[in-house]
Amino acid sequence: MKKKTVMIISLALASALVFAGCNNTPTTSEVPSEPVITSEPAASSEPESAVPSIESVSEEEIPLLGGWTAYDGNTAELSDEEKEIYDEATADIDNLNFEPIRVVATQLVSGLNRAYLVYGNYSDSNSLPVYAIAVVYSDLNNVNTLTTLAFIDPTDLHLTEATGEKLMGGWEGFTSGKALMLPAEDVQSSFDNVTKDAGVTLNPLALLNTQVVAGMNYLVLSADKDGNLYLTKWNSFNGEDKMLENGPMDMEYYTTK
Repeated sequence: MKKKTVMIISLALASALVFAGCNNTPTTSEVPSEPVITSEPAASSEPESAVPSIESVSEEEIPLLGGWTAYDGNTAELSDEEKEIYDEATADIDNLNFEPIRVVATQLVSGLNRAYLVYGNYSDSNSLPVYAIAVVYSDLNNVNTLTTLAFIDPTDLHLTEATGEKLMGGWEGFTSGKALMLPAEDVQSSFDNVTKDAGVTLNPLALLNTQVVAGMNYLVLSADKDGNLYLTKWNSFNGEDKMLENGPMDMEYYTTK
């Protein structure tokens, strides 16, 4: 079987939390012919030869998420067609061990882009599992190609400002999140408290990460009534719930190079 070479850009984990936004709307011409796995946009001045392939990435270069633990209790909510499309797009890619959880957004181009929430790591490494957004492009001939894979790093969330409108860049999110779906009643109640204080009503799609600190930090992917995908990070300690970060995902960042 012919193997594809997949390019990966190492995460630069930072202790400071940042917000990043981008207003460029993706077009069909921006769909790469080869998948690019990324967590930081490539610097334009960096030569392509300096970007390591999966085969050359050391364990130290794989993100360990600063004490955050990926929650592995999310069950797949995929149709048979969505699963088959993802499997076809990733079948020939070496060392990629990410399982699809659900399609969280779509984008109509010359064909269709599907943004999958995926969970896993690289099968030839000892890296901790992470959540990521994987974009699969289906062309007009029903050929499916993995175009990008961007990690959801809880130490470096990329968010945009809430606009009261649908997702940017032509992406259509899904509002199929269920109320009261978080894995424990106290976690759901804590989530409801912090989102109410933020003035938004969100249904969770998945609990992504937890971190034991003074109390517990949580990171949840959720959706509002307009289909915007939110990343909500908060701390719960002694019955007090404190928002750390909350806002719509920057779809441009998580779905393009």
